[in-house]
Amino acid sequence: MQKKINLLSLMGIITPIAGFFTIFISIYLHDWFSWSGNALSDLGALGVQYANVYNYGLIFTSILGLIFVISLFSFLRHIVSRFGVLIFAVGLIFLIAVAVFPSGTSPHVMVSLSFFGFCALGILLVGVGESLEKSRLGYLSLALVTVGTPLAYLSAVRFTGAAIPEMVGVICFSVFSISYALKIYGSK
Repeated sequence: MQKKINLLSLMGIITPIAGFFTIFISIYLHDWFSWSGNALSDLGALGVQYANVYNYGLIFTSILGLIFVISLFSFLRHIVSRFGVLIFAVGLIFLIAVAVFPSGTSPHVMVSLSFFGFCALGILLVGVGESLEKSRLGYLSLALVTVGTPLAYLSAVRFTGAAIPEMVGVICFSVFSISYALKIYGSK
């Protein structure tokens, strides 16, 4: 069983790679995209050429992330941490909803904010639970949320588009995912 969990943990590394690949290929296909003036979701908006590249990429990335969550849930023992993993999984389901309800549909803003909010809350809870266990990754998780949230807010105030604050969140989620994937994969 542990060997299977270790293999599933690799999805914690592959998921961010898939996410960044989706974002950067979509930006390459849309020369009008501006980091300071657009949201990442504009790349998959209704009526935008190649929107499916972005939206299907989000769905694929979310599925990989949900596979990783299985290994993370199995690895963590503290109840607060495990609850945090479940909340993080809800955030990943909202990422699928971001693709299903692209920019230009009425539920889009709500599902997008829910993705970022639930993932951040999940990481915070994992951080709390693991910090109670004196885990360095628990402290890292807390740092990601306590530094990432104000940084995302400040960049949201500074720029008209949401892409930069969204990317702050994506980077924090990626660091969290990769860090735990490496820890799980290296465990016996």
